Amino acid sequence: MKVGTDSILLASCLNDYFQTTPHNINNILDVGTGCGILALCSAQIFPNAQIIAIDIDQASVEESVGNFAQTPWHDRLKAQRISFEDFATNYSKKDIDLIVSNPPYFTNSLPASTDRKTFARHNISLTLEDFVLSAMKIASKNAKLAIILPCNEMNSIEKMFNSQNYFAEYKTLIFAKPNTEAKRKIIVFSQESKTLTEQQIFIRTFDNQYSEEYQRLTSPFLL
Repeated sequence: MKVGTDSILLASCLNDYFQTTPHNINNILDVGTGCGILALCSAQIFPNAQIIAIDIDQASVEESVGNFAQTPWHDRLKAQRISFEDFATNYSKKDIDLIVSNPPYFTNSLPASTDRKTFARHNISLTLEDFVLSAMKIASKNAKLAIILPCNEMNSIEKMFNSQNYFAEYKTLIFAKPNTEAKRKIIVFSQESKTLTEQQIFIRTFDNQYSEEYQRLTSPFLL
């Protein structure tokens, strides 16, 4: 699995947001880890956290394990082949302080060209509703849930989280370039009552160069 722009943007926005936001994050779960990029970025952002990365694709788990082993944070990272529903059902504690995910979201489109891409991109194995219900089983009292999705799907999952008394404390709209429609939305949900922080990011400028804001945000992770 390639390192995707969505995951890098989610990690970059989290890094930027939590630098100025009080938090107590000790246990992190990366749902649908792929090559392990969100788990790795989380280890860099939160130096005291233990991170579990899960995926239903065995090849992805093996790939993430190999990537974890090559980093200074290997002792705080572990990967497991398991579905989110099964993990949430079998996990005996409610101590996950942060759930990060770039979840599958294609609901009414043709399957991808390979089985791995199909399961990674399509919610045939994990619906948005199942994602929310699974998160509720393992989230600690002060947990944060950080997700990136296309805007339509995010509007749907936001209503589901609201029904569980989780509300947005941070939102970022992501645009490919100025004068285009927003393609993605990042939201950090929590049960805490906070002033909502909102921003917009344009990945590229009119002349198709990476914007200064995009370069600033992603600089901690991209060489």
